[in-house]
Amino acid sequence: MLIKKLLDELSKLGLPKDQYAIFGSWPMAVRLIRETNDIDLIVKKPLWDELVVKYKDYLRTDKPIITIGNIEMLHFLEHFQDKIEPRIDEADMISWFPFVKLEHIKEFKQFKAREKDLVDIVLIDGYHRDEE
Repeated sequence: MLIKKLLDELSKLGLPKDQYAIFGSWPMAVRLIRETNDIDLIVKKPLWDELVVKYKDYLRTDKPIITIGNIEMLHFLEHFQDKIEPRIDEADMISWFPFVKLEHIKEFKQFKAREKDLVDIVLIDGYHRDEE
């Protein structure tokens, strides 16, 4: 039920589906690998520029992230900046929403290598084994 609630929240923003992709843990949540409580989006530069103007009151002061309810939008990913637009362009469409491919989520989590990322990597690998 949480998945539907969060996707409804995202739908209300009316973002063009070719300008963003759902990132972070959500590509795992939509595949029922694990749960999450918010939605992280990566967005293309033109959309980011529009969002910064439209939602300037929601722009965090500590880092370039726009937070609206349970949705965080960003255009910057440390060491992955040149990969944002390609990840959006090749996103998987699931339930009419663009999701970053799991292989790219794994790549990002390997780079970050926080404790929670290492757990997610094991879950992603297990999911891929189950698909075979």
